[in-house]
Amino acid sequence: LLNKYFHPFQSNWSIAQSCRHFVEFRQLNLTDTWPIMMPYDIVFLRNVLLYFDTKTRGEVLEKMARAIRPDGALFLGGAETMLGLNTGYKRLTGNGCSYYRPE
Repeated sequence: LLNKYFHPFQSNWSIAQSCRHFVEFRQLNLTDTWPIMMPYDIVFLRNVLLYFDTKTRGEVLEKMARAIRPDGALFLGGAETMLGLNTGYKRLTGNGCSYYRPE
């Protein structure tokens, strides 16, 4: 999948031109009320949750579970964990990475 939908760019990867129209980047305040959003296939919430207390992390993850498709994926940063949170996510691994899926 990486080689199909991404191309090497400097020391990272860039989204292939053929699928850029499927990609949406959004900014929102994670602690505010969220607008109604379509369910997303993939969400990258990397290196954000570590700045919140446990209660706020749980609230954000609950909102995120409603914003991700049942077969979608949530990617967190390497220093982030869901340990100690009852969030309703299942941790999955594949292709050298870990991600979470709402249960």
